[in-house]
Amino acid sequence: MGNPERGDLTVIRDPTSGYFLWRYAQHSDSDRSSSFIDDFRLKAGALWVESDGIVEFHMPSSIYFKKHIGRASSLDAAVQASIEEIRHGLASFESNGFSTNALELKIQELDSDFTCIPDNSFCGGGKSKIIALSKDGDKWKLVLRNRYDVELVFDSTFNWVSTRNLSDQVKTKSKMLPVLIAPNSAK
Repeated sequence: MGNPERGDLTVIRDPTSGYFLWRYAQHSDSDRSSSFIDDFRLKAGALWVESDGIVEFHMPSSIYFKKHIGRASSLDAAVQASIEEIRHGLASFESNGFSTNALELKIQELDSDFTCIPDNSFCGGGKSKIIALSKDGDKWKLVLRNRYDVELVFDSTFNWVSTRNLSDQVKTKSKMLPVLIAPNSAK
């Protein structure tokens, strides 16, 4: 049956639509990396439930998105479907235990000042956080925080539309929207 391995399987399923996504992280006892859920606690990712799938934004360094369209009738069925994909070798072809067909969002007009202190070698690129995610009509809006806040706007096909520096505006003490947001619930 193959060699046993240790790892963490995380499955998230929207109970209303049945859409789900999964992450599998292989690890050894001495090398346990952070989990998928930890990424959301650290605000390195955000999910949005649409009528045709779950849209994931993930920011290990650049911003990536992927639409998950797997469906299952229950969480147990989603776990089983995830395990079957892993058994069929899907995870062995993919880095980080999930599909690498996530697309990088191309962003223009994001100053290096956002991550780097001017005239200093320190850059906090990996410290950027997604602090808010919303959808306004067919436009996606992400607010990122590093040295200051910026709002990025993308169209319905995830093409960059605009960048707005929010550092001169009054900072809101908003918390990130819940990990899963059902359509029409964030109005």
